[in-house]
Amino acid sequence: MELWQGLWQLADGLERALRGESLVAAARLRRGRDLVGAYEDRPPHALDITGLLAWSTHLIDELADTTRDPDWVPPVPRLRMP
Repeated sequence: MELWQGLWQLADGLERALRGESLVAAARLRRGRDLVGAYEDRPPHALDITGLLAWSTHLIDELADTTRDPDWVPPVPRLRMP
């Protein structure tokens, strides 16, 4: 159950980042990262958990950068391992 809740938190964080809600987006991304991080050693469904963790950390850092371009668009994560 935590995996799906974590994925939802990551998706919601991305949506809020797209809307410009940086503080809420970062909080959702942190929560999602914490939940899905528990699956890094044994990723289910061929999910790229390591990639999702790196993506969410990068996005959280980008959201904290107050000097970023106003036309900035958050990167979309890869969900499955190649």
